[in-house]
Amino acid sequence: MSYDEAMSRLERITALLNTNISFEEGAKLFAEGVELVKLCADELTKRKGEVYEIQRNAEAQLRSIPFATEDE
Repeated sequence: MSYDEAMSRLERITALLNTNISFEEGAKLFAEGVELVKLCADELTKRKGEVYEIQRNAEAQLRSIPFATEDE
């Protein structure tokens, strides 16, 4: 399942959890949602190192450097 598919499914699960469903169905959907959140988090972590920022150096040449995040 792709990241976009997982996010789409999470949106549907969230909508369903906000309706009048049985406890059992809610528990199943919640468990599925937890697994999808893990999948998305793993994908974001994996892709984090692939994001680059374009920066000009002193010679006006473009180069790619790793994009810094708040936690780095």
